[in-house]
Amino acid sequence: MPAKAIELKFEHLPSLNGTLDYKKKLFFHDNFVDRQPDEGIAEVNALDRKLPVKLTFTIVIFCEEGGMNISYNMQQKALSDGQVVILVPGTVVERLFIMPGTKFVILAVADDAFVPGSRLYNSTFIQKNFTSPLLLTLDKALSHNCISIYKHLRESIVTKGDTLPEELVKGFFMVMSGMVVINIQHCLMARDKEKISSSEAILKAFLQRAEEEHREHKDVKYYANKASLTPKYFAKVILKASGRHPLDLIREYVINDARTMLKSGNYNVDQICNILHFSSRSQFNKYFKDATGISPVRYAKS
Repeated sequence: MPAKAIELKFEHLPSLNGTLDYKKKLFFHDNFVDRQPDEGIAEVNALDRKLPVKLTFTIVIFCEEGGMNISYNMQQKALSDGQVVILVPGTVVERLFIMPGTKFVILAVADDAFVPGSRLYNSTFIQKNFTSPLLLTLDKALSHNCISIYKHLRESIVTKGDTLPEELVKGFFMVMSGMVVINIQHCLMARDKEKISSSEAILKAFLQRAEEEHREHKDVKYYANKASLTPKYFAKVILKASGRHPLDLIREYVINDARTMLKSGNYNVDQICNILHFSSRSQFNKYFKDATGISPVRYAKS
């Protein structure tokens, strides 16, 4: 049976060698400067025996390069180069293990209101579009920029301590938060583009198949099965991609064939019924009239 998670208060955060504390509102821990690369890693990994804990504040973990494994809310995640995980209040952290040689930052925020933009991570927008806690992958340039800004902030706190104005600290975080927001927007755009591309591919395959097989197959279920989708979802995808229900598109192919043959004078109604695979003349008559408003015979004479 897993151990029960105890609530971790900000003021009870463990003291680690090299941790920066700004006004008891922000804690930073990293292994970027003035330390042996694996020194900070060993200290963080040693905290594993105190887990699980339930967070009452926000923690941001950034993996600049290397790798780390983290378990939260009974999920296991592996972080690698340029990945950020934002653990919101209420998250249960079961395990955190940092691989040797990893460059990382762990930031604890006592009050989300202190960091401009942090409320975004708990917003309905994020909950609707991403899993929570929030896991992001930053591209190389964005990752580099975020780390550069963080290092400037770290140096300022080391130099000035609590005399560093809060507004200046907030300014640093506003820039970093803005970069994360831009990254989120890019993720959504890429995901939407992928969805659109997928829908268009399904539509293209359907239209090609319908053009070739509409005489024998006039039901949506057949084409949905070929696309390995349920009829309901298939119809939804086609409607979104084309603005029309797949049944209407199939009917259009059938009726165009019927009209062409009726106007040609080379086929009678019974022959057209057979070619288009209708079970009876009455069925074809109804199908044609429902689509055009007149009977096949009247259409041929018009």
